[in-house]
Amino acid sequence: MKIKSACMAIFSPTDSTRKIVERIGGYLSPAPTEMNLTLPASSRAELHFLANDLVIFGVPVYGGRVPETARERFKILRGHRTPAVIVVTYGNRAYDDALLELKTVVEEQGFQVIAAAAFVTEHNIVRQIATGRPDENDLKAIDRFGAAVARKVAEGAPSSWHKIGVPGNKEYRPYQPIPMHPKTGSGCNHCGICSRECPAGAIPADDPRQTDASRCISCMRCTRVCPTGARKLPWLLQWGAKRKIMPKCRERREAEVFIWGTSLPPAYCPAYRPPDSCLEIIP
Repeated sequence: MKIKSACMAIFSPTDSTRKIVERIGGYLSPAPTEMNLTLPASSRAELHFLANDLVIFGVPVYGGRVPETARERFKILRGHRTPAVIVVTYGNRAYDDALLELKTVVEEQGFQVIAAAAFVTEHNIVRQIATGRPDENDLKAIDRFGAAVARKVAEGAPSSWHKIGVPGNKEYRPYQPIPMHPKTGSGCNHCGICSRECPAGAIPADDPRQTDASRCISCMRCTRVCPTGARKLPWLLQWGAKRKIMPKCRERREAEVFIWGTSLPPAYCPAYRPPDSCLEIIP
């Protein structure tokens, strides 16, 4: 059985995850379509995928977890023993339980995870952490993973696809909301871009200088899209974030991939092969 169509389902407020997933998707044939679920929508129809489809899911890690906003938006995607690839990105601290959580989420939706990966990107809040990543070595890891997924899919034989194991605790670490909400300075021209582009709908359209702290997920998208640079974290919050987070991110983290029966150079993609008791051949 050959894959007839592929799709990339992405939640990526600062576009880092989107770029990585698109790079992976570039190795697939047929070329995958993109479904960007970052922004809210008044309505989205439920989509069903079959066993001869493939879906790549991509999300950033917030506090060691999959963002709740992403989990909710992925619920419109329904698999029917559909092979899936999952990707998480994180700011060089740790991805904790996020990969296992994403795997559980998509499997509950009817997908079968045949490959998974975690890649490092620039930290979305403290941009001095992992600055410039993904760098050359990261891109090599991404390319090797994309090529490995393409080879696996090209085999066209479900008997070669296995459920895989990934790190993480089944009792996910408690999510600790980050109390860091961007403010708007005097440079705001009320263009409304931040309001339209906010993934959580936390910026009122009639008063974009405000931020609803109860809805803000601290994704920092508004600070990236603001054309005047008016939206930013207050200086004191930036200083506090650096002092708290940077000591935990000093050691360089590398890509980690999880795919069964492939040869990936450990220098770039340390492959994880679970014990046979954790494997289940996908019929």
